Amino acid sequence: MTTSGTPPPPTLPDSQRVTNSHQQRHREAPRTLEMAQHLFTLCAIDPTLSGEFESMAEAMIDCATNQTGRRCDRFLCPRCQARKAKRKRRDIEQLLARTPRDVVFASLTLTTGHDDLAEGSVVLKRSFSKLRRRKWWREAVYGGIGQIEYLPASGSSRAWNVHLHALLWLRSALPFNVLNGEWRALLAATDLPASAHLELIPRPFVAGRI
Repeated sequence: MTTSGTPPPPTLPDSQRVTNSHQQRHREAPRTLEMAQHLFTLCAIDPTLSGEFESMAEAMIDCATNQTGRRCDRFLCPRCQARKAKRKRRDIEQLLARTPRDVVFASLTLTTGHDDLAEGSVVLKRSFSKLRRRKWWREAVYGGIGQIEYLPASGSSRAWNVHLHALLWLRSALPFNVLNGEWRALLAATDLPASAHLELIPRPFVAGRI
């Protein structure tokens, strides 16, 4: 997403970059700084975003570099998101262990691209809701859990990669070719890119530590 005459995006000052020791201390620090840089870039392209994204980027820089354990708790911060995912992991494992033995587990990722985070989230949720109302979905899927994540888009004219990670309980085979085709068709109606990925998860893998 570029415009002619746009000033070059600001770069993080050297004093705000993480050192090697910080990288070892905070594994998500490099990704957190990359996200902060992406937000600064978007602000340079569209100044109307500056109020929200600049403050968020500055908070992420502090989150990545401080040695006090302070977190920013911003929803786009990779470091804070990793901590929340770790907290949920044990609860999910216990939930899966209680699932009937005849249930098959599958990992599903549904992706689209958008220039606006809020609108991208709305489109993804609306499209996923339509997908779940399909007869073949209701026949195959016993239940599931999931969450939406946001990443800077790469190799795309869209600013954001908006995607849903879902863990599904299957009572019968989920027809991936049909799922993939319908997901792309739903997003094509909004002129947005789309992709889908489905992978079965062996129960011994689930019963252990994910």
